[in-house]
Amino acid sequence: MDIKTRFANCWVLLNERFGLKMSGELANRYWRYLVNEQKLTIDEIESATDRILLESRFFPTALDFVHYIKGDPKALAQKEWDTIVEAASRGQRPKISESAQKALQAIGGRIAIETADTNYDLPKLRKAFLESFTVLNTEQGSNGQLPMLALR
Repeated sequence: MDIKTRFANCWVLLNERFGLKMSGELANRYWRYLVNEQKLTIDEIESATDRILLESRFFPTALDFVHYIKGDPKALAQKEWDTIVEAASRGQRPKISESAQKALQAIGGRIAIETADTNYDLPKLRKAFLESFTVLNTEQGSNGQLPMLALR
């Protein structure tokens, strides 16, 4: 079965599950966003469809598919932050994603974390890291660039 037919099957299942009749043009827009822009595979889309059918109460947005596959950027950012802080407390290099490494560099790197005042600086660094990481993992940061972030 070709990938367009597999996607059409997912679309039919979603429409049946949520009692809707979404247009073919809307399906085409989802397709362009998911496959052309987000570079999701048909296997990933089918997997997300299965989870949506089981877990969701409402018809998914195109971004919902991305979150089901790649995870919610805010939750991923917090997980990466926790890993960084734990590693810093042990004087170790954290095992983090490329996006987390870029976000960490944007806030001053490991040295900024290791030397931060726990009550004053660390919450500001956390906020800046979460913002940077989230931008890098959404469409705003698809070019790999970060906006300037104020730490103070």
